[in-house]
Amino acid sequence: MIYYNVVLLVVLLVLIYFIATMRKRPRCYHQEYADVIERLSTDDLDGAVERTRKLWEKEPDNVKLYLVLGDILRKQGKYDKAVRIYLNALVNRNLRDKERVYKGILLSYLGLDPERIKNFLKKPPPVRSEENLKLLLQLQERAGLWEDAVETARRLSWKPEEYSDYVAYIALVSGKKEEILKKAGRLTPSPMLLYVRGLVAFEKGNKDEAVKNFTECLKKNPSLSFLVMDKLEEASFEAGKYGEVEKLYEELLEKEPQNPEIITGFANVLAKKGKMREAVDVLEKHAEGVSSLPLLSRRLLISLETDKERALELAGELAKKVMESKKYRCKVCGNEEKEYPLRCSRCGSLLSYIRVWE
Repeated sequence: MIYYNVVLLVVLLVLIYFIATMRKRPRCYHQEYADVIERLSTDDLDGAVERTRKLWEKEPDNVKLYLVLGDILRKQGKYDKAVRIYLNALVNRNLRDKERVYKGILLSYLGLDPERIKNFLKKPPPVRSEENLKLLLQLQERAGLWEDAVETARRLSWKPEEYSDYVAYIALVSGKKEEILKKAGRLTPSPMLLYVRGLVAFEKGNKDEAVKNFTECLKKNPSLSFLVMDKLEEASFEAGKYGEVEKLYEELLEKEPQNPEIITGFANVLAKKGKMREAVDVLEKHAEGVSSLPLLSRRLLISLETDKERALELAGELAKKVMESKKYRCKVCGNEEKEYPLRCSRCGSLLSYIRVWE
């Protein structure tokens, strides 16, 4: 009797354990998941949505299904529906990775118009990851929320000069140069930041300060001469410091002896000051291997002996020729543009273009 009771007890315990584990054991939907993946791989997005919805009905607490469905809808261009799915995922009790959901929401809003983005960013998601901060930054730029963008950029793990360059970029694209610089506060003086500070000083009529910033900009990065030299010459003339421009050109030529813009700019300054022979010497010394310069420099040399007014015209023509042959190349991806862009349209890099000549 005791033996019978012990056996019965063991059987009952095993049965209870089996029932308990069966209740906890999740149903397996491997084939359904494989079907979703297959449809995604063949770009059958509508079919993938339908299969995902059916899985969702069977597993309503599966957060991954929310994310998959949101991603598919976003790829279909159904940004509003995608956002609603992601928002539902945020309130799911099984959610562990909110940053992943925030990423989906931010990417979806990148497909919407600036006004919608601006309304959304009245209360932006509390993102923390580097990837999501960069997406938030893109949205703020697209919505024209420039001061917010400066604050978001401060949270990114950039080097000091990279942040300064970003502030300079925002200052230029926003048209609010002085306001943006004040918002950013103390910054490491990168070449582009010095250029922007020079522009602010120039526009406020402080020509001495403008000359100082433009000069420092070029000493740090002579390749920015195509942006800076015209303004520097104008500011120097108005500040009574035009003589200093000649000395600066000499310093720049030592650093970039085959930069056509520096060569022709220097020659043009010398010609304006009546130093025709010196202008020709500069051209002849640096013209070898630089396109468009040898022929024009020889014409200038001939005119110098016969017609000084014509020589002065040719000096200006030489500078114009260089300007007409210009193009800009991104240092990061090699993309080329005819006009100078602040951001690369291909790789998204900021202030990465340098002047090249055909």
